[in-house]
Amino acid sequence: MKNDEIKIVIKNFISLSSLNLLSFIFPLILIPYLTRNIGVELYGQYVFAFSIFQYCLLLINFGFDYSATKLISINRDNKPMVSDILTNITLIRIIFAFFTCILLVLVFVFFPKLSNNKLLYLFGFGILWGQAITPFWLFQGLEKMGYITIINFLTRTISTVLIILFIQYPPDFYLINLFHSIGFLISGLASLFLINSYLKIKFSKPSLSKMKFYLIDSWHIFLSTISVSFYREANIIILGLTTNYAVVGQYGAIEKVIKAMQSLMEPLSKALFPFFGRKLNSSEGIDSGFGKFGKVYGVLLLVLTCMLYFIGPYFLIWYLGKSFINVIIVFQILLPVLFFGGLNYYLGIIGLINLGFNKYFLKAVFITGITSVFLCYFLSRFYGSIGAAIAMISSEIILFLLILRKIKSYLTIKL
Repeated sequence: MKNDEIKIVIKNFISLSSLNLLSFIFPLILIPYLTRNIGVELYGQYVFAFSIFQYCLLLINFGFDYSATKLISINRDNKPMVSDILTNITLIRIIFAFFTCILLVLVFVFFPKLSNNKLLYLFGFGILWGQAITPFWLFQGLEKMGYITIINFLTRTISTVLIILFIQYPPDFYLINLFHSIGFLISGLASLFLINSYLKIKFSKPSLSKMKFYLIDSWHIFLSTISVSFYREANIIILGLTTNYAVVGQYGAIEKVIKAMQSLMEPLSKALFPFFGRKLNSSEGIDSGFGKFGKVYGVLLLVLTCMLYFIGPYFLIWYLGKSFINVIIVFQILLPVLFFGGLNYYLGIIGLINLGFNKYFLKAVFITGITSVFLCYFLSRFYGSIGAAIAMISSEIILFLLILRKIKSYLTIKL
């Protein structure tokens, strides 16, 4: 690597680390606060609703977090092209947000269980609109993450403070998504201001043909992210259908802790995505250091997982309270997700997608997702949250084996 390339990767790693540290800290503040103030059952209802919004966000994002990031990183010096990508993809996401809101309203009509908490869902519509206008992928592709790190700090602080000030009793729980919506909308508007004022990137005239091209380009990645969500997001929804909101609340709190820990490792992977996107598609190709770094990254993940297996339960009881003693086993079953999930992102997203094996990755993730849904449904019916945890870690292992099978054939450096 050239020195300036190393500096860019390190700078983006620091910015993304700061961003993900916020994603780690703020949920950790809110989880024990909410479970104690509104109770585990109402917290379970909130987690269930937020999981549904996560699926809505998948449609709005449509895989652009990866496909658009790659396009921006390749055309970063071509401002008209960057403007074209920004305009058409943002418009697509706004259209998807509009239809997603309509779809949710229809869901309220046909599913009475959800309509009982319709304010919890309606107040979350701002999450969808805020996500639609926030071009996180643009900053990532341009490798300029410092701007959005500052914005996220301000918006997450605002949302967290509002929740702590106004969510003090069980009847207040439906306002949680309102305060999240405020944060998402502020983030989106501030991002657009920075793009226009500081990066000097203007919106151009949208084009139906270009919109169609970007949709087709991102189609396989979108299907991959949907399939990934089958085993990373569907467990909470399946638990809500097969058990009760109290079980959902306990499992959801533990899963959020695991995901918060995962977020500490994500900055490095995200900082490397545009870097290896250029390297793996250049003359250096597979000799770009991807395999060597993957080996080091895997060792770090393994060490972190082993450490948390021994010290994690003590932290969990101190953090969530003694009422969670009976689900420590769920926490320990989920811990290997840190190792296998981290490697799956590195080898699958950064590796296979940047190498052009989108269809294979889609197939692998689809097989994993379908397997996970069936495992979670049947295991959770008999074993509750333990069954859901077993289904998740089993899915991560299956995906890891499928990815490794393909990528080892195309790397000269042994992983």
